[in-house]
Amino acid sequence: MQRFPQFLATIPYVDLVIPEESWNQKRSDVKEYHIDTFVMGDDWEGKSDDLKDLCDVVYLPHTPEISTTQIKKELVSFSETEKPEGSLMNDFGYQVEPLKRQLQLCELGILKEVKRVCEKHHITFYLSCGTLLGAVRHQGFIPWDDDIDIEMPYADYQKFLTVAQEELGEDFFVQNRKTDDLFSFAYTKIRKNNTTLLSKYDIGIPGHHGVWIDFFPQTFIGGKFDYLFKKTCVRISNFLVLNDAKIEQDRAWLEKNSSKMMVGFVVAVHRIPFKIRKKLSDFFLKPVFITKRKKRIAKVWNSITYTYCAETFDGGAEFLRFEDELFPVPKQYQQYLIDTYGENYMVPPPMDQRNGGHGDIIIDLENGWEKYNG
Repeated sequence: MQRFPQFLATIPYVDLVIPEESWNQKRSDVKEYHIDTFVMGDDWEGKSDDLKDLCDVVYLPHTPEISTTQIKKELVSFSETEKPEGSLMNDFGYQVEPLKRQLQLCELGILKEVKRVCEKHHITFYLSCGTLLGAVRHQGFIPWDDDIDIEMPYADYQKFLTVAQEELGEDFFVQNRKTDDLFSFAYTKIRKNNTTLLSKYDIGIPGHHGVWIDFFPQTFIGGKFDYLFKKTCVRISNFLVLNDAKIEQDRAWLEKNSSKMMVGFVVAVHRIPFKIRKKLSDFFLKPVFITKRKKRIAKVWNSITYTYCAETFDGGAEFLRFEDELFPVPKQYQQYLIDTYGENYMVPPPMDQRNGGHGDIIIDLENGWEKYNG
């Protein structure tokens, strides 16, 4: 029960949570916190009239067809009838498949190492995307998710890359375009060596396929034209350095969904020597990252999608619990989550929509990917 006051405090409309240890505490709390109006459900009508000499007391009618008793019954029903065989319970009470939970904890170990390096070198980073949502809503992983996302201001991102491999040591691999010619994206993955995490899209694709967490650099965005320009630059840059195996894997899809001219263009481009394509890729990526502040900010991955008011990241970091440790999040993290997931981000999706993850088909936390994809 100790974590529920923290959970309630993450709701954007809540300014202060006061845990109640006893019924008699109400009177002293009203005095201490200068309460003007005390509100309760009408099923408690008359129970707090003794507070009327201190403040207004209002009993509100309950919302029709909403019953906490019924919700509790449904939760019990789920835990008894829909629990996956062999599943584990995480700290927040959700069911998690054992192998996925082991994967989550392996990724958490990578995150802790990254945090250690960033603190040592005074590098700013934030939990982002589903990882931030998990910290706020579940105080850890979203139970059906299987990755960790981090964002960094571009200057900090560059600083991190200069020290990361040496600091992290031989147990990890800092994977990006500079360290791995087979990696096409404009961000970085921190991989754990001697592990395997393969999705159906990775089978037969060369490169390091250890368990990973994502590092996304941030860039500033001006108006709509600037957004479209940078988004296009990122996509062209990624396309130019796709490895041949990936092009061949996607060729059937291209032939089915694109014109013969487009297929011919893709094949022709990838006949250009890789060194030339790499230089062209770097050329297109260069104008994406600027340090001059603009109104909006965005993460760069294999594209640019969501943008946020730059003020979302002003004022430094706040620290929230993610699993068993505190990690930095944007100061205005509630607005970040509203912009990304909508006003109801604290409400988990229906059971049939809890399908996060990357379609992993091979997870091995003891053997390297070469065993499966060598």
